[in-house]
Amino acid sequence: MGDEQTAESEGQRTMSDAQGAKSGETFPARGPSPLVRVSDIGTKPGRLGRILKKLLLLLTSVLFTLALMEIGVRIFESKIRHTQIHGGWFSQVETLSDPKLGKRVVANPPGHDANGFRNATVRERSEVVALGDSQTWGQNVPITEAWPQVLEKTTGKTVYNMGMAGYGPIEYSMLAPDALKLSPRVVVVGIYFGNDLAEAYGAVYSREAFVDLRNPSAAQPGDQDQIVERASVTVNEVNALAEEIRRKSTPSWLLWLGAHSAVGRELSFSGRWPGSTSSASNAALRKAIEQHPAYGLVYDSEHSHTILETSYRLAALDRNEPQILEGLRLTKLSLDRIQELTSKTGTKLIVLLIPTKEFVYASKAASLGRVDFIYAELIKIETADRDEIENHCLERSIQVADSLPGLREAVERDEQIYPETNDGHPNWAGYRLIAETVKAQL
Repeated sequence: MGDEQTAESEGQRTMSDAQGAKSGETFPARGPSPLVRVSDIGTKPGRLGRILKKLLLLLTSVLFTLALMEIGVRIFESKIRHTQIHGGWFSQVETLSDPKLGKRVVANPPGHDANGFRNATVRERSEVVALGDSQTWGQNVPITEAWPQVLEKTTGKTVYNMGMAGYGPIEYSMLAPDALKLSPRVVVVGIYFGNDLAEAYGAVYSREAFVDLRNPSAAQPGDQDQIVERASVTVNEVNALAEEIRRKSTPSWLLWLGAHSAVGRELSFSGRWPGSTSSASNAALRKAIEQHPAYGLVYDSEHSHTILETSYRLAALDRNEPQILEGLRLTKLSLDRIQELTSKTGTKLIVLLIPTKEFVYASKAASLGRVDFIYAELIKIETADRDEIENHCLERSIQVADSLPGLREAVERDEQIYPETNDGHPNWAGYRLIAETVKAQL
């Protein structure tokens, strides 16, 4: 049966071949079908050439565009750095030196008014005026989420923000007369325990305008540099460790481009270049602190994550240093001077106590058994500072608004009220809680 079918098939092919021969067609030798058809021979090189030309044109266009971007950024690089302000970073705001304030912001930079303060516009009158440092200015958040602006939205009262990064109690007392020109019903002075005492000492002992405030038996001018140096050493050490970790996890060619190209520098500056993103830098810092817990601790819960720099914070608060104790005296003196001015105009004075992030997390860290000797010493010192300022205010009938309870309750609720980084400034949720604290006292 099989032989008959084969013969029949062969016969059919023979007839077909014969018919083809009659029509003049030719056929290749029988066998497996060729991989390339005869009709394709000579056409594929042409198609490949066209594809290569298109790819070359695309590559040339991309390189030309990148070159133009590089040239443009190089031309305007310095100008970009001076005018940019990404949300809430005071370091990008242009400032001028001032003999009494140390520095002041130029008129009308992005996000600031003609007076150089972080407000939409200058006001002739304001029901509430806020004095403070970067915690009042609103580091980390847009202008609308700084606590003075949140206070205005939630109370319906006009609030003028005179907070400034780098200012301290001495500057607050210098600005108080200007604040009272707005005829406020309330003046709120934010005292941040992270660095206000050191700032008070630094202002008085580094500027000739405050010679009359100095204590001859206290530490001498320039001694504040020692505090700054000790704190800086701690920060620099842990940052160096984090940088080493980051570099090991990032290809070297990306690091080179990020440092040597204008586009790479701008993207690195804004935290958008691979390896320099905030998430990459934060991951490296977390690893560094986990490997060297003497610098601080990494806090993680289900919904809240942050880094606590206990060693750095302790260096700026150590009451064993005469500069800090002198700064405490000057802080109380500044509050007395502000009270003297506000009492003459019948303006209510509220002192807002703003704790360090490390102090806010202290109770939670203690419950988890994560308070070492350094952290315990920090808690002890900040508690003493807070008690002294609060008691001083109560003795003089100065109203106190303490933001610590509200912030700690939020930590207990596992809310993210600070950035996931080592930054000690609140995020929008933390500033909202501070605003609520002040609102309750109005």
